[in-house]
Amino acid sequence: FFSTSHIAIEGTNDIDPKEMRAAIDDYLSFRLGFFFHADNYFLFPMTNVRDMLLEKYPIAHIEIQKSFPDLVTIRLEEKVSRLIYDNGSSYSYIDTSGSVLEHIRSVDTKEWDIRYEMVSSTNEFGEAVMTEQVLSKTHRPSKEALSELAQGVPLVYDSRHKKTDVRDSVLTSATIEGIFAWYAFWEQQESWSDLSYVVIDHELGDARLFLANGMYIECNLLDDRPAQMKRLAYIFDQKNIAAEQYIDVRYGERVFLK
Repeated sequence: FFSTSHIAIEGTNDIDPKEMRAAIDDYLSFRLGFFFHADNYFLFPMTNVRDMLLEKYPIAHIEIQKSFPDLVTIRLEEKVSRLIYDNGSSYSYIDTSGSVLEHIRSVDTKEWDIRYEMVSSTNEFGEAVMTEQVLSKTHRPSKEALSELAQGVPLVYDSRHKKTDVRDSVLTSATIEGIFAWYAFWEQQESWSDLSYVVIDHELGDARLFLANGMYIECNLLDDRPAQMKRLAYIFDQKNIAAEQYIDVRYGERVFLK
């Protein structure tokens, strides 16, 4: 009697709710004493189920509520467990180990700022000719163009232009940990311009954080992140830097603004 026959799971995105329900049912299959099962409404082990789910799944927050006579509602918020990886040609989802999960879409030509110059030369007849050559190419990832796919998901552009076949490893877990840490720090700063995307040229730690207002921050993803964040917060609190092009917080107590 009074078994929890209805378990509602709310808030899943990447987590499969059917798989989670199966894990809960398996956990509740043991008996409490001779007569009672763990799925008994009055004996339902909410704390133990919560701890089991937190250990098994990437969950940031979970709330379990019972409603008489047989309903248990599980509301959860998943941890961000993937990034959007941009190699200059396409956007892909990668997991926290750096492996490509799936392709999202190709990079639009409008997301490249290409500047040309006219170059004078002479053809085989001795005639002067003008040809157009590429002077510079700058990629500007568009988080807005990715719409809801990029909401709450870090976006990183890797200028090494690595290939992104599914299951290819493109970033180290240490680099990914650093990206997540900077995004988490930024989410706590309500008055700052949004962090749009991260640019890396290698995996020695150096990175550029591009903000929605056009500014960028030179930081290190691997070394002493709390100290860099503290220095950056101090600069934002003490100075009007709206007109500054970038801030560099990589060098100990020295902070460079330009």
